[in-house]
Amino acid sequence: PSLAERFKRVEAIDFSSGLLKNAKKKCADAGHDNVRFHKVNLCRKISKLPYAKVDFALCVNALLEPSLAGRLHMWDKLRASVKRGGQMLLVVPAVESALLSYSRLVHWNLDEGVPPATAVKHEFADDDSLTPAQILRQGVIEAGGTHTKHFLKEELQAELPRHGFEMESIEKLEYPWHTEYADPPETMQEPYPWDWVTLAAKVR
Repeated sequence: PSLAERFKRVEAIDFSSGLLKNAKKKCADAGHDNVRFHKVNLCRKISKLPYAKVDFALCVNALLEPSLAGRLHMWDKLRASVKRGGQMLLVVPAVESALLSYSRLVHWNLDEGVPPATAVKHEFADDDSLTPAQILRQGVIEAGGTHTKHFLKEELQAELPRHGFEMESIEKLEYPWHTEYADPPETMQEPYPWDWVTLAAKVR
């Protein structure tokens, strides 16, 4: 609804039927009839997009596919979706924030009297399928029970031009600690966890 109030036409894309149903109801309740809904998995190869190119794309925590091949498909769809000269607002999880969260968890355990060896052992989720190479080299980190791609700031700066976009700005989008952990101690304050929010222009 917020986008529908500000744009003549809105194309809503998701691979979840349930989320699309919820979004359609919210727009209908708000009286917006300028939104079209598309069930599409942008991480898969598709022959043609079911919508015309747009002036502005909002992509919030959607570029999360742990598979490089899947992410490349999505980059291709994002590039194909935006008109040249248009803009994209991209929000993605930050590798640095995930590592900060793990560090704060270790210190939280230490403050609770947990021995150092045990505190470090519990730093990562109980998931043996995540190798150090995935975490350190690819930024694929477990989040909410799902393998999720996280991005470095510098990685985004290098990645966007490869896919036809020029970065205009990048900032931290901070969240309170209770979004990461249930019942965090009151002493867990700044620095807070964050996502990277990037504004980019389609240049080719």
